[in-house]
Amino acid sequence: MNFGRIGSSLHNKLVALSFSFLVLIVLLVFALVQTQQQRLLQTQWSESLHAQAKLLATNLHAAVAFIDAREANNLLDSLAANPGIVAGRVLIGGRTWAAYQQPAATPVEFPDSLLDTQFGNDYLFVREPLILTPGEAPTAHVELLVSLAPYHRTIAETRVETLLLLLAALVAALILTRFVLRRLTAPIEHLNQIVASISERGSLAERVKVESSDEIGRLGHAFNGMLERLQVRDGELARYREDLEKLVEQRTAALQQATREAREASQAKSAFLARMSHEIRTPMNAIVGLSRMVLESELPESQREHVEQIVHSSDALLGILNDVLDYSKIEAGRLTLEKTIFPLDKVLQSLRSIFASKAREKGITLNISVAPDVPPVLQGDPLRLGQILINLVSNALKFTETGEISVSIRCLEPCSGSQIRLEFAVRDTGIGIPAESQAQLFSPFTQADNSITRRFGGTGLGLAICRQLAELMDGEIHLASTPGTGSTFSFSARLTVVDQVSPAAFPGSAVKYAPEAALPNWATRRILLVEDVALNRKIAEALLKKVGVQVEIAVNGAEAVDRLLQSDPPAIDLVLMDIQMPVMDGLTATRKLRAIPRCATLPIIAMTAHAMSEDREESRAAGMNEHLVKPIVPADLYAALARWLPPDA
Repeated sequence: MNFGRIGSSLHNKLVALSFSFLVLIVLLVFALVQTQQQRLLQTQWSESLHAQAKLLATNLHAAVAFIDAREANNLLDSLAANPGIVAGRVLIGGRTWAAYQQPAATPVEFPDSLLDTQFGNDYLFVREPLILTPGEAPTAHVELLVSLAPYHRTIAETRVETLLLLLAALVAALILTRFVLRRLTAPIEHLNQIVASISERGSLAERVKVESSDEIGRLGHAFNGMLERLQVRDGELARYREDLEKLVEQRTAALQQATREAREASQAKSAFLARMSHEIRTPMNAIVGLSRMVLESELPESQREHVEQIVHSSDALLGILNDVLDYSKIEAGRLTLEKTIFPLDKVLQSLRSIFASKAREKGITLNISVAPDVPPVLQGDPLRLGQILINLVSNALKFTETGEISVSIRCLEPCSGSQIRLEFAVRDTGIGIPAESQAQLFSPFTQADNSITRRFGGTGLGLAICRQLAELMDGEIHLASTPGTGSTFSFSARLTVVDQVSPAAFPGSAVKYAPEAALPNWATRRILLVEDVALNRKIAEALLKKVGVQVEIAVNGAEAVDRLLQSDPPAIDLVLMDIQMPVMDGLTATRKLRAIPRCATLPIIAMTAHAMSEDREESRAAGMNEHLVKPIVPADLYAALARWLPPDA
């Protein structure tokens, strides 16, 4: 029996258990009583019938001795006085000598048995020997066959009486059990009600009534004591909660204030970096531009070397500035990766073109190898991928005096769907890095030791930026180095594999930049240069005239709009637009021009000292086709022109 389904209360479960136990006892008692009564009744019937058979055998002595069958039959006929006897007979030598059959009874057959007593389904068989001379074998046997119908009726009546008596006892026991269990479980049910009330209302003021000193009473006393302790603790917790809420309010206000201050500081830092970047790039554009112009003139070797040092120092300063801006964007969480389809060999060709001449100057071999199973066309951010490689190769070149620098690319795991995980490794034979300095090398503003900064320069931001960029590409960067032997920097990146597509799918990939002796020529093209700083105008004008461009000048955005509105269609083929200018800035001017139907498709390229990613987005949103950052690199300028204004030759 599943007592869990009887009821949820302990009282009902105990009653069900007791009832089951009592029913089992009643059944056992009933079975025992029935067995005993059946045995007793069988014994009584057997003894009674044996006595009658023995009496009949005694009376038959004379008839058997004188072989008087008539007298024997007369004696057997006296059995009719007992209606229960169905038949009787006398056997001599195993054969029936005299017999009796109840007149109204159906003829029956005696069992072929030598037993003295045998109970069948319907009859009781009794066999009694007839001994004429004591000590001798029986001369004959008397057999009686009695109907068991009265016996079965008696057994049935006894069973009913016993069952009724036991049922009455069961009911009485159940009533008594319920009464006793109710007295036992009432305190437990009361305790359960108190617990439920406390759980529902949350009040600890209720108490259990204790009316006994047994285990249940002691449980009630213990529960009341627990409630008292909980009530005391609840009061203490309430006071603590009030104090904590006040403290949380104070800390929350302080945190909100700190958050506001941090946000304002971050905004101020971003604004400061953007402003400083603009203010540094503006004079740097003049320094770099004028230095390049000076290098194109006839100079004594010593002066040329000095000017070249100016250009190299300017490039180093720009590298530091770019690192600071990148790290600032990474730190603020504003740096996001693009998803552009690009050929991997284009990134590697750019890497080789940047460092090949520097490696040759130092007598170092630069090797780039790609595993055969690396896909040629990928989707990701080629600019940031190239930035990591440039940073690592630049460091390797800086710290390697002899030997070689090897760049290798391989698959870290088989291509899964459209995703692939590549490993880029840069190995050098340079000075190496001590083990104690390797752990902190990827921290910002950190180098192996102070002598590195004094000897080779640098801010210590490059590797920190590489680590952050690798993590943005779902990868990680590692270092293995031995002092005096060399170092190997490796990083992984998860990229998307695309099918091979034509070069036209890669913007600008078909543009090849010729050396100085074979620059493109835009002799039939007119470009409007919008720039408020005279020195920047002079540099840009010199770069444009160098490739045959006819240049017109506007000193602010309003003047540029007026100039373009004077002719219909505009006589200008392309606009180089500064952004920060007096009267009207470049973004406003671009929006006004895009609102004019005949200027809607006019190529407008930003040429500005605003270098933040937000500035690029603003330029694109205003309608500009491209964004060039000062100081202007001639190759970048000519490449942008080629994309939007094909050269004449």
